[in-house]
Amino acid sequence: MSTHKIRYVEGSSGNVGNSMSTTFSCEKGRLAVQWKNVSRSFKAKEGDAFLIKCNGSFPEVVPLIPPRDPVARVAWERGLYRSMRHDTLASLQEKAESLTAWSQGRGAYLPSCKIYYGEKCAVAYNAVMEWQRGVPVGWWADRDCKAEEMESLIERALRSCV
Repeated sequence: MSTHKIRYVEGSSGNVGNSMSTTFSCEKGRLAVQWKNVSRSFKAKEGDAFLIKCNGSFPEVVPLIPPRDPVARVAWERGLYRSMRHDTLASLQEKAESLTAWSQGRGAYLPSCKIYYGEKCAVAYNAVMEWQRGVPVGWWADRDCKAEEMESLIERALRSCV
């Protein structure tokens, strides 16, 4: 039914997504997931990420393994996954150009994706609404790209709007 990503932060707790019957809490190196009257805990440490798949019964909890490559890890931590990585900048640009959205006020389809460029990397976000940065679409990084460059590019993209 739904899948949610939870990051282990000591002392945090709350509902899993919008669920009223599924909660989580992070205490003493354990991620506890409670569904109705059933509770299970999983070993965790600060910064670990988990995928919680809610399907109508006790949720499936899957620990996520971050990439070893520092650039890919920076992208992964911000929702830009391996499946979104493009081999070339041209490929990312082609993908971005193919995304359009209907503008009721203008009566036409407009480009809805914006690419943010660094020297050796690029990230693309698709607008959820006009003039807003939305969901990540893809990313590209040259072999010489440093993790710090990717991180600063993503932060710049998240601060601005389409």
